[in-house]
Amino acid sequence: MRLRKLLNNIDNKFSYEDNLEDNLEDNLEIKEIKTDSREVKNGDLFVCIAGTQIDGHDFIEQAIANGAVSIVTEKKITVSNSEITVIEVEDTKKALAIMCRNFYDDPCKSMKIIGVTGTNGKTSTTYFVKHILENAGYKVGLIGTNQYIVGDRIIDSSTTLTTPDQLELMSLFSKMRDSNCTHVVMEVSSHSLIQSRVYGIEFEVGVLTNITIDHLDFHHTLANYIEAKSLLFKQSKYKILNKDDKFYNQMCDLLREYTTDIFTYGIFDGNVRGKNWSLDNKSVSYDLFFDVSEHRLEDKDNELANMSDTKYSVKVPIPGMFTIYNSLTAISVCLKLGISIDKIIESLATVQSVKGRIEVLDLNRDFSVIIDYSHTPDSLQNVLKTVREFTKNRIIAVFGCGGNRDRTKRPIMGKIGVQLADFSVITSDNPRFESPDEIIRQIVAGIDGQKNKYVVIENRRDAIKYAINIARKHDIVVLCGKGHETYQILGDKKIDFDERVIVSEILQELNI
Repeated sequence: MRLRKLLNNIDNKFSYEDNLEDNLEDNLEIKEIKTDSREVKNGDLFVCIAGTQIDGHDFIEQAIANGAVSIVTEKKITVSNSEITVIEVEDTKKALAIMCRNFYDDPCKSMKIIGVTGTNGKTSTTYFVKHILENAGYKVGLIGTNQYIVGDRIIDSSTTLTTPDQLELMSLFSKMRDSNCTHVVMEVSSHSLIQSRVYGIEFEVGVLTNITIDHLDFHHTLANYIEAKSLLFKQSKYKILNKDDKFYNQMCDLLREYTTDIFTYGIFDGNVRGKNWSLDNKSVSYDLFFDVSEHRLEDKDNELANMSDTKYSVKVPIPGMFTIYNSLTAISVCLKLGISIDKIIESLATVQSVKGRIEVLDLNRDFSVIIDYSHTPDSLQNVLKTVREFTKNRIIAVFGCGGNRDRTKRPIMGKIGVQLADFSVITSDNPRFESPDEIIRQIVAGIDGQKNKYVVIENRRDAIKYAINIARKHDIVVLCGKGHETYQILGDKKIDFDERVIVSEILQELNI
């Protein structure tokens, strides 16, 4: 692609070459865009990204040596080769997002993009929405924590990011466009919003599931975290919030400068409400009501306007209070997309649980093992309370906290785990570059006495084995924190660690 076309719609750019506008932009052909100097090849453009640990500006000469013909920077630089075209922009992260969109011929314009942000519930909500849309006859792409999907085809990812970087994101969108997807449902992390990974994307719907304490290692304060989440709605046509969330009013204050048109849902309040709910160990059921009297409706909302005096019965074959909220979120999104309420309810009745989200293993034993991705205080509390709703005996919780992540949540999770489970095995999660023993020490610091209610076993496999070995009839062992992950991160290495496989091996070892 010609450099001129690649730079289209980027404001405040200039080159150190006086004749750039006249000649170089027209003549210079760019093969690929790269942000890692080690991956640069002849004919590539290298974008300097200043990250939290590494600054791409420090690797410009390496990129040139590997064949870069153009450099995009946000700093005044001098390069060794005068034939290299240097472009200076105000913000290289935002410029990268625009260039990637140009490179792939703006794949978003032919699809409706639904962005889901929040501390918990993002993954399940995206799968619910995908299932409903597909039942309504649409082809849907999905981008999130578990995997990237086009229809039924799983796309290999080069990263493990919930929301991929600008390069991979637009590549995924182009694959989805070329596969005739009409909609894309994606998780939008707070990191991605701050780092401009989704900059310039026009979301058809932006939705917030909830806000609890998380990622304070990156955002430093809860106020910063909430503000980061709010950025999604500046790019969203329709804005949907959980009105039961304790930070609802704070989020509305942040949105008030550019909109008051917010669609809401909840159990206790909202335009879409779930009431008279009942729970068992396999499903949730509730009555669905609508109150849209104060919401600005459009022509496509005629059905919604007529539903205010009607009660609908909803059943979702996944246990837990969080399922009610996730399904209400999906209902709200799909209504704003114009899907009929009958099709939505019909689809929710056949939705399947998401891998690693209260995933009950098929063991054929007199006790149960559940795998869940609960890695925050709120999600740990939710999963243990949910399991309590249907357990017939004890809950044995196995949990830890990730290294090089928010440390403030560690004592909170220790307190929650020991309070809500009958017995806890505190162990390692993804320690990364931190000492597992130090992480565990910080978890245990939140536990006030109650030493008879927990044990510390640093090796996670040994911890799981211990929990299974002490399980009795009708006990439920809950493995928290790993969920869909099939690895453990030690330092900069990933080792195979699929808890489904490990549980199977342990059962054979113990001969139970």
